[in-house]
Amino acid sequence: AWVTPAPAATLLTEDFNGAFLGEAWQVIDDSPDMRALDEGKLSVVTETGSLSKGKIKNLLLTREALTAKNADIALKFEMDIQSYGGDWASRAYAGIIMQVNAGSFMAAYVTNYGASYNSDTGPYGVYEKRWKGSAKPYLLAKLAGKKTGVMDFFLKIEKRSYKYTALFSLDGEKWKRLGTFAILNSLPKIGLIAYHGKNGSEAIVAFDDFKISEVK
Repeated sequence: AWVTPAPAATLLTEDFNGAFLGEAWQVIDDSPDMRALDEGKLSVVTETGSLSKGKIKNLLLTREALTAKNADIALKFEMDIQSYGGDWASRAYAGIIMQVNAGSFMAAYVTNYGASYNSDTGPYGVYEKRWKGSAKPYLLAKLAGKKTGVMDFFLKIEKRSYKYTALFSLDGEKWKRLGTFAILNSLPKIGLIAYHGKNGSEAIVAFDDFKISEVK
């Protein structure tokens, strides 16, 4: 299993090797027939959802907010990159959410937009922020060329005081820095998301390793 070496204390680690999720987690809008713990992974079949409307099935969220001033959040997962010719509502998404409430959050995720008829191919890494329902400009970057099939992705959030920086990687070694957002005077809970848009079809996401480490 892949893990990022902890620079200091490990606040939460999850390798999904057990028969049940740890007590640190809660499942929001539970859809148990569409997720399973098996072979050291949490596999989720995406369902129709919307980040902007706060409606995501099987949202895995920590029970406690992240209180450490400085921390690294690291995730490894697999995602089925499929071929689409539609818009963003046709895609599936998977990654990390930092949620204060349903209308105020930051999310860093991968879209499974693979080879298509046009140049807008992926997969893409996306970082977005919504605050009190108002959307900020998206940050996005192409992670790979015209590829389809199951791929590994590595996602890292570096929290330094009130600043949260998102980084993406295909191998856990070479990282692409997407950008930084800030949350002032609020402490987010950390979660995992996997869903598809209203025009999309189901995709399989397998969360492998997750870790939160405090940085001194």
